[in-house]
Formats: sequence, structure tokens, C-alpha cells
Amino acid sequence: MSDTKVEEVNHCNLNFDPQNGSSWVDVFVHEMMNASDWNDVRSRATQMLEAFEKSVITNSVSSYEQQVTSLKEQLQSLLRDNQILKKAVAIQHERSLEQDEKLKEMQHLKHVLSKYHEQVQTLERNNYTLRIHLQRAQESSSIPGRFHPDVF
Repeated sequence: MSDTKVEEVNHCNLNFDPQNGSSWVDVFVHEMMNASDWNDVRSRATQMLEAFEKSVITNSVSSYEQQVTSLKEQLQSLLRDNQILKKAVAIQHERSLEQDEKLKEMQHLKHVLSKYHEQVQTLERNNYTLRIHLQRAQESSSIPGRFHPDVF
């Protein structure tokens, strides 16, 4: 059926919907009932089938184009999400490296602090020992009070 024939069908039957199968059946039956002889039936059937084929192809192409467009949009969205996730992973990785570095530094500082704490204890013991030796030396000295004032 040519475009003009489909337009004629649309004008004759205002409820005609090319995407609705029952509308095609109604139009086909209407066309067959209006045929005058077998040649006219054959001609009308051919025109109807051609129009139906054209409608199916148009609808299929339109549907395919919509699917392609939708898939392209989904792909673009997924690519954007992928980029965002890649950046997030890179940021998290960098933070993890920084955290590891800080942890190593903290462990090192704890070790240094422990060493300094040991040194302080050793110095306090040595100071106590020297104070005791000085005190004993002053007590056993025959010359009391003759030590330098800064020593004790």
C-alpha cells in the first residue's frame, strides 16, 4: 500500500493505528470487502502487505534507533561512573599510602621515644649513684664543708 493509500485509509478510518495489529486487520477486511473482482483483491492485498511491511520496517528501525540511543546513553553513564570510581580508587590508594607512611613514622618515633626513655632512666640511675658517692665522700671527709658549692 502506498503512502497515499495509507493516508486514504487514515482518512476513512480515524481509529486506524499502524502499530496496532487489529487496526491492520480491520483495514485489510475493509479493503477486501470493497474489492470489485479477484484482480482488485490481489492488487489491494499487495498494496496492504507492502504498506504493512513498510510500517513494520519503520517501526523496527525506529525501535532499533531508540535502543541504540538508550544503550549509548547507558554506556556514557557507565563510562562516567567508571571514571569517577577510578579517581576514587586512586584517591583511596594515595590515602592508604600516606596512612602507611604515617604509621611507619609513628612506629619509628615510638622506638626513638623508648630509647630516650631508657637513656633518661640510665642517667637518673647514674645521677643517683653519683649523688650517693658524693654524699659518702662528704661524710667520710676529714675536711667538712670544703667542697665546691656547685658540686652538690
